[in-house]
Amino acid sequence: MNLLVPPGVAAAVFITSLTGYAAIHNESLNGQSAHLGIIVTYVAYFVAIVPSAIFAAAMEWVYRKKGVRPDSLRAVRWSTFGGAFAGFGISLMLLQPFRSPARLYLMYVALGTVTGLIVGLLVKLVERQYTKNAAGRNNA
Repeated sequence: MNLLVPPGVAAAVFITSLTGYAAIHNESLNGQSAHLGIIVTYVAYFVAIVPSAIFAAAMEWVYRKKGVRPDSLRAVRWSTFGGAFAGFGISLMLLQPFRSPARLYLMYVALGTVTGLIVGLLVKLVERQYTKNAAGRNNA
């Protein structure tokens, strides 16, 4: 889940933010939301699959070596921090060093942070549900 979900979540957060920005400024996407969504999702997976793999490996290390349970708030915090780090890494890959405005770097870090938080909460929810179902089967 930590491997394939983050780029899709980042694409959804980006599209939602873009749509909100357009609505606030009374602009329209002229019915291009579906095309934009497909393009952004494709680019997100293309750009973020390597950082996502590194993130997934890091989270597995956190679960196994640090003893953090995937359904804990500690895991959500690690995921959020990892998302911020991945966002910064992606900004270094895409932006020209020392020529791009700092707000662009911050945008990628913010997008990574929100993505990490959402992924951490999703993992927590799925793990909690899985644990509850497994406990129910053992008691039956």
